[in-house]
Amino acid sequence: MWEKARDDFIEGYNNFLLSDNLIDLVQNTIIPYFELFACDLNELMEIISERHDNKNQVVDYIEMIFNSKLYDSLLAVLKIEKTTSDVSLSLTHYLIILIELTKLEHYREIKQKLNNLTLNVSILQDSLLKATDERVQYCVDKIKATYKDLTINYQECINCIFACDELFNNNDLSN
Repeated sequence: MWEKARDDFIEGYNNFLLSDNLIDLVQNTIIPYFELFACDLNELMEIISERHDNKNQVVDYIEMIFNSKLYDSLLAVLKIEKTTSDVSLSLTHYLIILIELTKLEHYREIKQKLNNLTLNVSILQDSLLKATDERVQYCVDKIKATYKDLTINYQECINCIFACDELFNNNDLSN
């Protein structure tokens, strides 16, 4: 089943390029396999980039799928589960942070490439850099907000908090 979900995700990029309609993909593939996608996101992005000429839109594809609406839905389910069962083993917050960290790394790479370019039109380069900076800041803000929600509302998720702390330490991020 995971192999089919991976293939659907990779093929979903073609649908994204044609229509931007990813509702079925998110509902039927991403949500059921959210944990696996979060863990393998970098690899999947590389596969898509290798198979397509337009590599710059891969991050846009990821943005369309892994966004605040999806995160809010997953956290709302977790909140409901908190009232009915033990959520201490949940890694939802960690997975969201992991995805945002993956996106952050890609935006930082894009920014570095833009800084290394010598464009004839500096206004274009400035605009691209500004947009990339905004995306970097969004990722950082989402990471911080998710961690704050975790530590305030899910203090019983000790393993998740520890995993996030390790992720921050390993990536030189202060939580």
